[in-house]
Amino acid sequence: MKVPVYKIMVENRSGRPNTYIVSQDPPQTNEGASAKSLPLVITRIEAPPESTANFTIHRPSPYFAWVMISHGEPSHGVATSMTLNKAVKLGEMHDGTLTPGTTLQFDFKDRMPNFSHAEHIADQSGPGTFAIQTSSDFTRDDIRSSKLVLLLRLTTKDGSLTFVYPDHMLIGVGDDQRPWSAFAPEPAMTYTLQPKTIFYLYAMNHEERSILDVTVLSEGLKLDFTGDQDYQVRVVHEPSGKLTLQE
Repeated sequence: MKVPVYKIMVENRSGRPNTYIVSQDPPQTNEGASAKSLPLVITRIEAPPESTANFTIHRPSPYFAWVMISHGEPSHGVATSMTLNKAVKLGEMHDGTLTPGTTLQFDFKDRMPNFSHAEHIADQSGPGTFAIQTSSDFTRDDIRSSKLVLLLRLTTKDGSLTFVYPDHMLIGVGDDQRPWSAFAPEPAMTYTLQPKTIFYLYAMNHEERSILDVTVLSEGLKLDFTGDQDYQVRVVHEPSGKLTLQE
């Protein structure tokens, strides 16, 4: 099936240089799950006056679950880094028959976070969703502790390894290049996640993968890309500072 492509053209008529960023509405989670999903900056473009910023976003196919770290308590503007990822399939309904979405196991053996698709865990999520089951071998304090050790591969010529002491561990959801949202996992939980196709555009300067407070979403221009078709939208950044979607 063709992967939908979303194109966003932003005409900067504000009279000044601007940075534009795009985020996504975080996935819907199952009722009872206490984790609060946080939107991340997916991509950013700097645009001089009277220029156009062109964003092209491909809907993930497949989606990926990520292990991440935040460099500080997860909050607005805090930077994050990625470690490992695992591809997942969303549940699908065909002719009344459900093909369940992936159910991943997240464990913390030897203080090393990892995703696995364990044979003893049946795929069980419904249409448009996947699930993550967290093990009971870690605590809330573990994922907040500076003593937590993650092994990261550095982008050095010799491929050397180093230990990093993060401030907070997160699970992210996104494509194969980067997470688009994140949440802090708790032990012995099952999270059912349903990615959304609603995006937000801002005239705001934040780095890619940095965290946005969910209350900031209302300040952005909402772009609803529901369905399986491609979208191409044109937005004008007015001298007043308002972002206006052109019909």
